[in-house]
Formats: sequence, structure tokens, C-alpha cells
Amino acid sequence: MKKDEKQAKEVSADGREENKYLKGISVAERQIYILSLLSENPQGFRVQDIVEKLLSWDIEVKKRTIQRDIDELSLSYGISEEVRGGDVYYMADKYNLKNVDLTLSDLMSIAFLQELLDNYHGLAVADHGTEFLERLMRQTGLTKRAQLLDYKNIIKNMDDSRRKNLDVNPEIERTVLNAMNQKKKLRMTYYSWNRNESTERVIHPYRFVMNDGYLNVEGFCELRNALRNFRVSRMSNVVLLDEAFSPDKKLMAAQKPFLHLSGGRQEELVIRFDKSKGRFVKEYEAGRADRIVQEEDGEILFYKKTAITDEVRQYILGYGSHVKVLEPGWFAGEIEKEAEKMARRYQEKEKN
Repeated sequence: MKKDEKQAKEVSADGREENKYLKGISVAERQIYILSLLSENPQGFRVQDIVEKLLSWDIEVKKRTIQRDIDELSLSYGISEEVRGGDVYYMADKYNLKNVDLTLSDLMSIAFLQELLDNYHGLAVADHGTEFLERLMRQTGLTKRAQLLDYKNIIKNMDDSRRKNLDVNPEIERTVLNAMNQKKKLRMTYYSWNRNESTERVIHPYRFVMNDGYLNVEGFCELRNALRNFRVSRMSNVVLLDEAFSPDKKLMAAQKPFLHLSGGRQEELVIRFDKSKGRFVKEYEAGRADRIVQEEDGEILFYKKTAITDEVRQYILGYGSHVKVLEPGWFAGEIEKEAEKMARRYQEKEKN
């Protein structure tokens, strides 16, 4: 990254990195972005939508400028328009990359990306990424493609937990992505695994997150009046609504679930791990904690403010006798009772 680009990056109040360098975007860059935007959304965008999207990155452009960009682009690319509800929506055909040259470092990066994307085969965004890289490679020579195959054999099987998203409906995934782009609400039917029930929900989809390899949507749920994660494979009857929303950035910044599923009331969870498991937790799961305290005897104290969900219970019980819940007291009592039930079950004689 160039020096001026590094200096242009700033951190906002909510901790998100903002790229102020984009304020100096050229006309060509802006028009390429507009073309990409119009070609990716089958519902199209209004001029005002594009203005607001650029403004969210501190790029202030007037509506008449965007309209002029679209008029100029329409002379060379297939841009169509449709009037809906008194507003004009613009759509564009795809455009292609040509005459691409790649260095050996570029090829190694592409091999890495292809292997990474293969872990998420079944997701529209991953499959499109794979197809895009293959299309990119078709613009290079045979020797570069042969070199890429060599690199792909070097980078192999990065993740054993692949093929987790084969049941994701690509149409639903695209509808969610369009809602995120347009900041429009979604109505859906959602199956809750914990409650074993389906409910009708209206959500404000903020962003995609990967939880244990599964594609989730993080967004505000009007039914629960809180930020929630929704596994895309459990969403059905998804409808893009006309009603817009504004992301609650403070709520997003405050969302730090212990595991991957958010819950209700947040409490201070304090766990003591013995020496044998404490070393493992400190090395591999420290990121789950707000803080970890190493004690003189090698045991660790694990602190996290979180909702006490079923996933948290399963996590604690998975460590067996190597862990003890200290706070909250009611939760420690629940784990103790569960441990007693487990002990009684092992003491029971098997029935013939």
C-alpha cells in the first residue's frame, strides 16, 4: 500500500476502519463502480440509491453527476431502465475483463483463494468467486495456467469442515445481499433450532458472518428487538421489502457473543480451567474471552460478558471435570446439577 493510502485510513468512533482515500475517486473509478453495482442487482438501483451508497464511504456526488455517468455508460454498455412506483431503476449487463497479465505471486494468491473458496462450495458468493477466478485465468496464457495448477497442488485442503453450505438456497442468498446493498428490510420465515419452531420475522440485514463454517446473516430482528445471527440455510419465504433501514453501528460494535449465537440478557461469565485445559484455551480460544488471567498454579480464569445460551452450556460441559463455572452463581448451580445427573447415569446398571 502506498504511503498516502496508509495515511488516508482512519478509525471511526465505532472502531471501524474508514478509507478517506476514496474521497479522491476519479471519474473512471466511479463509473466502473456504478457499472458493477448495476450489473449485480437484478432489481436495479435508483440514482438516489447510488448517491447514498457512495456517501456512506464519504464520497459526496450529486444526483445529476450520477445521472450523467449512467448516460455516458449507456453509450457503451447495455444499461436498461424500469419505472416502478414512480421511480426509475437502472440495471446493466455484465462486462468482461480482457488482456490480464499476472505475476507468479499473483498466481500463488489465486491458488490460495481458489482453495479457500472451495471450502464454501454451495454458497452463491463462493461459487461466483470461483467462476470469476477461472474467468480471470482464461485471459492469461497456457504457461500461467500450468503454473497455477502447480501452485494448487502446493496449497491443499485448508479446512476439513468444507461442504457445510450445500443446503443454502442461492436465490435467498442473493436476495439477502440485495437487501444489504439497498439497506432494505427483509421478511422471512426462520426455523429456530433451539426452540424447534418456525416464526415470521422482519429483519434489518447488516452483514454476512461465517460461524463455524456456516453462512449467517447478522442483523436487527424486529420480533426480538435485538441484534441476532440467522443461519441462511434456515431462512425461507424471504421477501425484499420496500421499507429502508439505517444500521445501528453502536449495536453492531457492542455485539460480542461468547459463541456464535447471540441471546438475551448479558451477564458476566467467569470460568476456571485447570492447568491441562487452560493451556489449550489460552492458545486456541483466547479470542472468545474479554480477558484471560493466568494464575500461579497454571490454571486460568476466563472472563466474558455474554448471554447464557444452550451453546454456552454445551461448551462448558464439553470440558468435563477440567472446568468450573464461578459466575454467575445460578449458572454454576445448573452445571453442577447436570454433572450430578451425568454421574448418576453412569452409576445406573444397564438393563438387560
